[in-house]
Amino acid sequence: MGLLAIVATAVLVPAASHAREDSAAKMAFDLPAGDAERSLKQFSARSGLEVLFVSKAAANVGTNAVKGDYTPREAIDRMLAGTKLTAVQQEKNGAIRIVSAANANGRSGSADSVTDSRSSPKKKANP
Repeated sequence: MGLLAIVATAVLVPAASHAREDSAAKMAFDLPAGDAERSLKQFSARSGLEVLFVSKAAANVGTNAVKGDYTPREAIDRMLAGTKLTAVQQEKNGAIRIVSAANANGRSGSADSVTDSRSSPKKKANP
């Protein structure tokens, strides 16, 4: 049961559709370097964008600090620069999927693909 909580992290961002409209606008970011799971949750909370990732893929990955005025896309790209992770933004709903840089084309079905997990301050195990 603990494994499910580690593998599936869920975040609910009620303003995700509204945030998509504003995703090109610059905003102030002050996110410290840290472990990817925590950093991605902080990014999601600050940007208002839904961030989907598999906890296992984010494990043992350190992110870069992001401080300054950036669009959410610029901020997440800076955060993940030099890591094994990359961000793929969905045009339909603005959600950001975090995938292994090796799977940057966003193919689903890979263990590093993030079709079923969401970053959030609240954890929820998928049945």
